[in-house]
Amino acid sequence: MLERVGSKQGRQDIKMYPWARAYNYAQDIKNTILFSTTRTEEREKIFKWVGPIFTNNMCLIARKDSHIKANTFEEMKNYRIGTVIDDVSEQLLVKEGFSIDILKRNILGINNITKL
Repeated sequence: MLERVGSKQGRQDIKMYPWARAYNYAQDIKNTILFSTTRTEEREKIFKWVGPIFTNNMCLIARKDSHIKANTFEEMKNYRIGTVIDDVSEQLLVKEGFSIDILKRNILGINNITKL
């Protein structure tokens, strides 16, 4: 993509950060690119968008032997929920009335899997 737009930047100029930091940088630091993020109504005016590049389906996962069944946000409040800090799924839960204080927040999604 950099070559395509005639940039002198290359792979060495790309930096990886935890999601929340990258998300904040993209909002605060001019000429910053965030790859990739979910496009939502709340984020629409925050960024200039390129794409879409794929469709994002959010889901909850649990250990099979836990037999958890939660079909509504209200039912989900009975369980511990791991999130990625400032990820769109965490923002959705907060919008639906979940307190940040009860979410098990991580910087990486894989941390939620290992905690299962």
